[in-house]
Amino acid sequence: FQAGMNLGQVESSLLVAAIGSEGAGTDGERGVVAAWDGSVQVNDRLSLGATVASVQTQGAANAPEQALAVFRIGGTYTVFPSLTLAGEMAQESAERRGAVRVGAVLHPIPELTLGAFLYSAEPGYRPLLSRDREVTRLDLSAEVGRWILSFRRQSIVRVSEEGEEDANVTLFALEYPVAPS
Repeated sequence: FQAGMNLGQVESSLLVAAIGSEGAGTDGERGVVAAWDGSVQVNDRLSLGATVASVQTQGAANAPEQALAVFRIGGTYTVFPSLTLAGEMAQESAERRGAVRVGAVLHPIPELTLGAFLYSAEPGYRPLLSRDREVTRLDLSAEVGRWILSFRRQSIVRVSEEGEEDANVTLFALEYPVAPS
């Protein structure tokens, strides 16, 4: 179930979903996810947003019920028409682990857009529905006309039944959209 609301400069959405063993990460785990997301356009240069998400899980074989909540705040600020700064931080309630993402988009001339974002998470912080956790990620991109060149370097910790594995992944992409559709 997902519902949304848009009242001028305020946008909000509510999501409630059931998760089963295929989407939860461990076998036999079931639960419910509820999330509220809201944003407000403070003025023509500043927008702020916040998210509160909660997951309640019941493991297999009468395992105790677990609850986890994540809080996120973030925003964007237009310094100049050609420069926008963005940042957000999130914190998980149980272990007090968190993540931070900061970056900027520079649009110096009409046919050129440059972007840079850095994401970093404390050990143990991970998305609600994923067993993989990203520790750091650096995203760089350049858009010249319709050509988009992107670079992503990420460090991922994968949790498996044997333990944890570190993986460093580097991605390069060159895109050219053929048509809007």
